[in-house]
Amino acid sequence: MIPENTEEQRINPLVAYINECFNRAKQAKADVEQRMIRNLYTFRCQYTPDKLREIREIGGSEIFLPLANIKSRALKAWLTDIFFSNGEPPFDIEPTPVPELPTDLEREVLENLKSEIRDIVLKARQVYELSGGKFDLSSLFLSLKEAIADAKRHMRERIREYAKELAEKEKKRIDDQFVEGGFYDALDDCLFDIAIFPCAIMKSCVPRKVKRFDKTRNVIEAIIPTFNRVSPFDIYPSPSVPDFSDWVIEVLHLTPQDLLNLKGVEGYNEEAIDTVVGLYGDIGFSIEEYNRSERFNLEGKKVEYYNLIDVIEFWGSLPGELLLQADVEFSGDVEIEEGKYYDVAIWVCDNYILRATLNPDPLGMKPYHKASFIEIPDSFWGLSLIDVLYDLQMGVNALSRAIINNSALSSGPMIERNIDRVPPDEDKAIIPWKIFDSTSVGVSTEPAYRFYQPRLTANALVQVIAYFMKLADELSGVPSYAHGDVTVSGAGRCLAEYSRVVTIDGYKEIKDLKVGDLVATIDGSFTKVIGFYPQPRPEPLYRIYFSDGSTVDCTEDHLWVVLNEKGKKTVKTVRELLDEGITREANCKGSKTGKKIIYKWKLPKIEPIKFPYKGVRIDPYTMGYYIGNGSLHKGYVRLSIPDEYLEDVLKRIPYRTNKPLKGKNSDKSVYVGIPTIGVFIREYGLDKVKADTKFIPKDYLYNSVEVRLELLRGLIDSDGYVDKDGSVCFTTTSRQLIEDLRFLVKSLSGRVYKILETEEQEREFPGGRIYRTKRIYKVYFRVPTDVISYISKKQERYKKRNIPYVYIREVEKLNKDERVYCIKVEHKSSVFLCEDCIPTHNTASGLSMLMANANRGIKEVVKNIDRGLIEPTVKRIYYYNVINYYGYDEEIPDLNIKAKGSTVLMEKLAQTQKLLELLNLTNNPVDMQLIGIEGRRYLLEHVFKNFGVSIPMPDELQVMVESLQQQLAQQASAVQKPKPKKEMSEVTEMAQEHRKNMMEEAG
Repeated sequence: MIPENTEEQRINPLVAYINECFNRAKQAKADVEQRMIRNLYTFRCQYTPDKLREIREIGGSEIFLPLANIKSRALKAWLTDIFFSNGEPPFDIEPTPVPELPTDLEREVLENLKSEIRDIVLKARQVYELSGGKFDLSSLFLSLKEAIADAKRHMRERIREYAKELAEKEKKRIDDQFVEGGFYDALDDCLFDIAIFPCAIMKSCVPRKVKRFDKTRNVIEAIIPTFNRVSPFDIYPSPSVPDFSDWVIEVLHLTPQDLLNLKGVEGYNEEAIDTVVGLYGDIGFSIEEYNRSERFNLEGKKVEYYNLIDVIEFWGSLPGELLLQADVEFSGDVEIEEGKYYDVAIWVCDNYILRATLNPDPLGMKPYHKASFIEIPDSFWGLSLIDVLYDLQMGVNALSRAIINNSALSSGPMIERNIDRVPPDEDKAIIPWKIFDSTSVGVSTEPAYRFYQPRLTANALVQVIAYFMKLADELSGVPSYAHGDVTVSGAGRCLAEYSRVVTIDGYKEIKDLKVGDLVATIDGSFTKVIGFYPQPRPEPLYRIYFSDGSTVDCTEDHLWVVLNEKGKKTVKTVRELLDEGITREANCKGSKTGKKIIYKWKLPKIEPIKFPYKGVRIDPYTMGYYIGNGSLHKGYVRLSIPDEYLEDVLKRIPYRTNKPLKGKNSDKSVYVGIPTIGVFIREYGLDKVKADTKFIPKDYLYNSVEVRLELLRGLIDSDGYVDKDGSVCFTTTSRQLIEDLRFLVKSLSGRVYKILETEEQEREFPGGRIYRTKRIYKVYFRVPTDVISYISKKQERYKKRNIPYVYIREVEKLNKDERVYCIKVEHKSSVFLCEDCIPTHNTASGLSMLMANANRGIKEVVKNIDRGLIEPTVKRIYYYNVINYYGYDEEIPDLNIKAKGSTVLMEKLAQTQKLLELLNLTNNPVDMQLIGIEGRRYLLEHVFKNFGVSIPMPDELQVMVESLQQQLAQQASAVQKPKPKKEMSEVTEMAQEHRKNMMEEAG
């Protein structure tokens, strides 16, 4: 019983202690409450009063872009789908690995075992007597051992079956209690708190009196365990611990009827309840809290109409001395003793104690549970999604205000009026075709009016907003695809639009690729492009410099397959490479500085590209020799061959040749004519080329490995040579031939490691004639082949060497934004060859990147909810049932309780992966005819459904940005001279076209 509160007892030591705890907790929570108020403003797309005051002092737009609001609602929808979509409870109960044997079952098993032993002994005794004592007793012991083993096996099976029955029974009971007690509604409310507040808090197993119908349809009252979401504003934890292990206070906001309904419930003081209702039933009673007025306004309540009664609910451990001083007594046989602590639940209103009970949980668990979007170790309060996005939200808002302000300022001219030349009473209005009078002052030549046009900078700011929106995807772990954007904008991992990719038909710029094209991959084979993703807006680029002179321009998050210094293969983004460093210094004794630069990352070696064989009109070796040392003379091919190489070369030319002739200016070479192939030289466009315009025809450059090797040998035997050290070099004056040779060598998995360039020079010939030499290129390279030349002297010098790796030498950020494109390939390595046969990693499709984001971002949040809210709530209701539903002679099940949120998420990811694989497999004309558009629509619907998204619609933020771009384009065209151009930007048009195509594919 609780003593009556009289005037003499108004200063109750227990009330004073609880009020002191509340004040300490309130002060410790002040900064957190300010953050929660700020987050509520942000979620409602409103500025805080201080921020709004600052904006109004400057003037201009007060726009608030709903970035955090959209992400919060997307997170809520995503979590709701994970925890509620399959119709199953978000928890599971199963037996422990070694469940304990119930007493009655143990007794039954032992009795069965004794009975079997008695039967065996009885039968053995009969046989022993009939045999005259000659029966071998060892068979008896064997039978006993088998009987015991069978009994143990039977016992284990019975234990497992019994434990499963108990677990299933308890699971159904708890699920029913959750439905009746409002657990699922409370959990749904908490999912929104995860996005907005530093903590989501649930209160479990609160006994409440409810009215219901009995079997005879009579209204009865019953007490059931209930569950409710607790507003983070109303919870005040102990500042000393990061959880509920010390004490915790909740502020309850009750109506007079709520209090009166508690009369008759054990532990409540009816007289105190009547007194409080009598004092404050009409006017209410408020506890002083920080930000109370702001909070109520944001929640749609009016403080002036507040007439609820605030009650402090205290849960914690109190010393017996304090309880004795307050004359508190508990029901039952509990006697309060000094020197002991008691887990109690106390309700205080003003100076009245409305409730004083011991914690009903036998393990001392408090009825509160919490979870956060991001948990902070050793801290009660975590971070919400809006906390993570707040600075970004403010940045987007500032940019949006600047865009609108700049658009308004630049929508028309600003005018300076010379008051010395214009009459004071002249109308200041701007009217077309208006004639105005002005005077001249002395010899002044200053105009009467000056017009200024403010510069329109909004378009650049729109691009920054787009970048911030993409950054929000990364920071939040809630990608745009989760709230309906199927343009895959911000997917990243892209190459510049002008980047070339090696296809089965040769080089193509990445912007010209399409799904179904075949591109080269690292093992030399060709793989299908299964995804093509043009990005709707330009992005910043980085240029990667390689040790072989190649360069590739890509985005910051483009993926590269690289080997580290130990040779371990890994996949890194450009940003990760920069963060970990491109080079490092190492000691070097031979260096002047004692140091040398080591490149940390190298590319994996590629296999020779296996272009399909194409029939060619001229033998590849002959074509190679012709390109190096040939010409077309009077309709037939003429090759210049040194005397010492004549025999070796003619052995490899499969055509009838004319008699070798000496040239006019050479006594060491001869000309050999081939009369039958001149017409084919014209077909390939080589009949009119000069030394500095030579090239390799595409039919040879993109042909089989054998054809390309023969072509290379012809080039080496003509204008190539092999040094004494065995290195191979080719000399030419044609820049195009150098580029073709680089591709030829690299496509054979070779390496061009040096190109020397000799500038043009003037030389004087005998007689005073001046001759200007052409620029000469010397290319040094290695190719993994045993035979580089058919000329004996060159082949004898040649040494086959290991092909060195290509290293990443430098990364430079370019001062330009370009259109970028991503592709996804079918090959298991996810690698394709781009510029100069450089192997690079493909992107992930929008859907598979959604899976990656889910796995990385949502998985941790789901785990926090599982561990913080669901599992402790299920355990507490289980202990509640043990006390209230299990009799003293009834077996308590030995159960293992676990939440299923993470399991459901992983199942969804696995199912979606299978659906994506099926989509890829059926992405061909034959299967398309079999399953049709409706079949693919069915697959796509289930893919998006697994992530809580129906057939996607355009992203709200993207629509706003594109709309803003259109408005700016129109305003700019109105201010500047009219120019013929499209109504909307190319970026917007392409984004809308891509979105339209995606929607049509989805059905």
